[in-house]
Amino acid sequence: MALTAVLAKAETGANFGRDALTNPNGFSGYDGIFRFSADGVAQRGLAILEVAPRQSRIVRPAPETFENMSQ
Repeated sequence: MALTAVLAKAETGANFGRDALTNPNGFSGYDGIFRFSADGVAQRGLAILEVAPRQSRIVRPAPETFENMSQ
């Protein structure tokens, strides 16, 4: 839903074309960043958590960009 809202509010008007959907910079979602490749595969950048009884901790936070991530 967030992606739909972002693409609908583009400065140049709503754009749901292939180039908009496969933006290499991706999009910021509720639980991290995501993007779609030209073949439709989704890539996500999520946090890594350690879960233990009665507690959990963030081992590595979710990335904010795809800059240092491989395709």
